[in-house]
Amino acid sequence: MLLFLFAVLPRTSFAEKGDILDYSLFDITPGFQENASGLFQEPYDIRHLRWGMSSEEVLMKEEIETYGKVLHKNFLQITVPERRIVKIPCTLTYTFAENRLSSILSSFHAELFRLNKYVDNFERLEFLLVEKYGSPLEKKVLWQNPESPYMDDPESFGMAVALGDLLYRTHWNTGTTIIHLSLEGEALRCRLSLHYQSSALASREEEAAKEALLSEL
Repeated sequence: MLLFLFAVLPRTSFAEKGDILDYSLFDITPGFQENASGLFQEPYDIRHLRWGMSSEEVLMKEEIETYGKVLHKNFLQITVPERRIVKIPCTLTYTFAENRLSSILSSFHAELFRLNKYVDNFERLEFLLVEKYGSPLEKKVLWQNPESPYMDDPESFGMAVALGDLLYRTHWNTGTTIIHLSLEGEALRCRLSLHYQSSALASREEEAAKEALLSEL
């Protein structure tokens, strides 16, 4: 079966010393890199990658040795199960349309039964993304259940998310990249994800995914 991935209420102080300036913790490198001649190369789109890179280039740049791979027609997804971004464990999924990098999805994990950790991690990621990309285009904290018993209890917001009562969504658009950070849940499970999508290759990825899906019929 194909794997298709498409991807405020401040509670505590979550920024640690060094988070703002030490972007290496966030797998972020400066936008421009200086080469040996002192000239500046083209900026990276995300992390130290550029949209349109081949899967071979991404595996080399990200120093990936162990990964899962799903390929159908022109739609390729490479999944790396054990990575860390800002010290938060996550699974990374790189999507390629016609072997050109078109999106990256980070699915974050937290310790079982520590539901509030998801909220803390969302806030920490959002804080650093604002430092990197500036104010978001949209920022939502939505109570989907207006009768939730947890609305007035910030220490239980993680449980509210896990029940589907509460969700967090923030997104940015850099011109070349659409960024979605979201935290939602259901059936007592939280889902925290960070999705980077190439603006130029979004439609090509959608077409490749549709073609791959139809190839199974």
